[in-house]
Amino acid sequence: MAKKILKTPTKPTRLTGKSTRRRFLAGTAAAGAGLAVSGPLILIPGKAKASEKIVWVGWGGSTQAVQQEIFIKPFTKETGIEVISASGPNRAKIKAMVDTGNVEWDLVNMMGATATGLAKEGLLETIDSDLLAKWRGQSLQPDWIKDWAVGWYYWSGGIGYDPKRHPMGKHPRSWPDFWNADKFPGRRGLRPRVNENLELALMADGVKPKDLYPLDVERAFKSLDRIKPHVAKWIKATSQTITLIQNNEVDFDLTYSARVESAKASGISIELVYDSLLCESGLMGIPKGSKNKSAAMKLIDFFMREKPQKAWCENRIGYGPQNTKALAALSPALKAKLPSADDPSTAWVNIDWWGDHYGALSERFKEWLIT
Repeated sequence: MAKKILKTPTKPTRLTGKSTRRRFLAGTAAAGAGLAVSGPLILIPGKAKASEKIVWVGWGGSTQAVQQEIFIKPFTKETGIEVISASGPNRAKIKAMVDTGNVEWDLVNMMGATATGLAKEGLLETIDSDLLAKWRGQSLQPDWIKDWAVGWYYWSGGIGYDPKRHPMGKHPRSWPDFWNADKFPGRRGLRPRVNENLELALMADGVKPKDLYPLDVERAFKSLDRIKPHVAKWIKATSQTITLIQNNEVDFDLTYSARVESAKASGISIELVYDSLLCESGLMGIPKGSKNKSAAMKLIDFFMREKPQKAWCENRIGYGPQNTKALAALSPALKAKLPSADDPSTAWVNIDWWGDHYGALSERFKEWLIT
């Protein structure tokens, strides 16, 4: 099965400026969406006009810092297209921009349920069909290449624990184990969102990963009822899935391979169970009404290339590439840390199913949390 280890690069440098575009970004940063901006505009004759620029929104932190170095700066150097990098993708903000006709973001990283939901509301641009065909032909998971968003990499979630406190035989090795608080006593940590939890609950109840969809919602909530008394923390921030174990505030939680491998590389005592992984794609979509749609598609195309995807996965061990040539080019040691697409113990999130059900089930889950 897979496991991962990565280096954290330096943070990108902020740019300053007085344009309306930058003032908008500064405003969103003050509201809680941090801003990390790329280097200065590089003009290359015949490649881009000075007016070509893209506002690209990622998840922030060290992950976006790596993306800045591996994808954004080389893209600007090659094309001359300036990329203004912001963080904090938010479905409500995208909807508000499109509804008001004031679309300031051109390309946004998002989770599958978010992308699918936005597409169903007509809030994402349609991507060029020739590019879609090209990307599908080189993809590990072709069904992640949608008409309205492109899955360009994936992450894996599993059971995290401290091996010093819980050596072999003393920690859960599957989701049925995680749900078995009598056999494996300890404080649990899960995320406060319906997606992921329904899949984990069904796997804990004996459903095989290949048989998850369509999700049996009632069965999943009954399973969640059993684990709820043992959940000490509903973990909002992804970084806390590491720190809560590190600080001995939870014993076992849902965390993510790239986070675990990065933490291990920094000396933190933490491990991930690489059985029963739940894998999901990170997608990029273009908000409807983007003034820079063509340039945004060029950036997606750069993200889909073999060499930068290989470099990305070598620097952020635990993330898997969508590009099959990039996957083949990884070292055997790195490939051993990634789940294969046909591993029967790995669950692959069905973003289309979540696009149809996320809204209603999210509200139900929020009510369930407080009852």
